[in-house]
Amino acid sequence: MLVKIQNLGRCLALRIPIPFAEELSLKEGSLVELFIEEGRLVVEPAAVEKYQLHKLLSEVIDANIHGEVSLGKPAGKEVW
Repeated sequence: MLVKIQNLGRCLALRIPIPFAEELSLKEGSLVELFIEEGRLVVEPAAVEKYQLHKLLSEVIDANIHGEVSLGKPAGKEVW
């Protein structure tokens, strides 16, 4: 498919046809990696790190747990 490079402010823009975007699960706001390989511009979806609660909690140790934080006296009808 032939597409035209367009000027977008201080960048050049390449429009991705919807069928291509759908095949790669790309949508507005998706992050992609751009690189040059053997003289070709390659665009591929960025790897998205998925967080897992047990991995995040494994990083919690006594040295990085903070104590209670005082938010001051009630300012309205809060119940403390």
